[in-house]
Amino acid sequence: MKRRVPTTHRLDRNEDSPPEGPADPIGETAKETADVAASTEAYSRRFSGRVGAWMLGVQSATLLAMLLDLSDGSVLDVGGGHAQVSPMLDDMGYSTHTVVSSPEATERLIRMGKSGQKIRVGDLMDLPFADRSFGAVVSVRMMAHVQDLPGYVGELCRVADRAVVVDYTCLQGLGRAGTWLFSAKRALEGDTRPYTVSYRSEVSELFEKNGFMIDQHVGQFALPLVLHRKLRVTYISRALEFVLRPLARRFGNPVLLRATRRDETS
Repeated sequence: MKRRVPTTHRLDRNEDSPPEGPADPIGETAKETADVAASTEAYSRRFSGRVGAWMLGVQSATLLAMLLDLSDGSVLDVGGGHAQVSPMLDDMGYSTHTVVSSPEATERLIRMGKSGQKIRVGDLMDLPFADRSFGAVVSVRMMAHVQDLPGYVGELCRVADRAVVVDYTCLQGLGRAGTWLFSAKRALEGDTRPYTVSYRSEVSELFEKNGFMIDQHVGQFALPLVLHRKLRVTYISRALEFVLRPLARRFGNPVLLRATRRDETS
């Protein structure tokens, strides 16, 4: 089904609605800890400086546009210890909870001022919330690294009332070369994690099996992010992506997609 270059580990469960109390570490061994690597200071340096801020700005603008027409402002950020999503959504007035797989994945969120009452440590494959608890569920930097992609998508859909927004590496445009150029990318960046690339049809099928339809599918960058990181000149990167924008939306990577519950689209 998908072409893979591995990752992951494990954790446990507890069921209720959005947490009222402080972050509550649960359980023993995590069932999915792909979020931990993206929650480190070392990972955050991939988005440091002006070029990094520009990259995150593109991601934030695309994500916000996808949430704009959802009237319920409650959002669950799954695996969001990287703090790229939840603090930004809080600043925009959303009621955002974040669930991570390990206490260590809470550190950046807390340093950035995220309330401990809105951070939960739990099993990402068995989320500690009731069905349809949140208006929208967001998961960034996860789809390319989880070991059980169908199970993960199923959990995101289960707790989402209206929509799920995720990013992934799509087998389109230069993403098709990802599996062949992985060694070169790692040599250039030094800390590239193994990752999964998927066809759009495969990802669409996963959501459809859970009663969701993809209604927005946006490639964020026409050129590989490693190129922009190595170039380190924001205005040149902006100019290149501006010229290539029509190609990026159809063929770019990573892709941000929104899938909406079928009874919302009818």
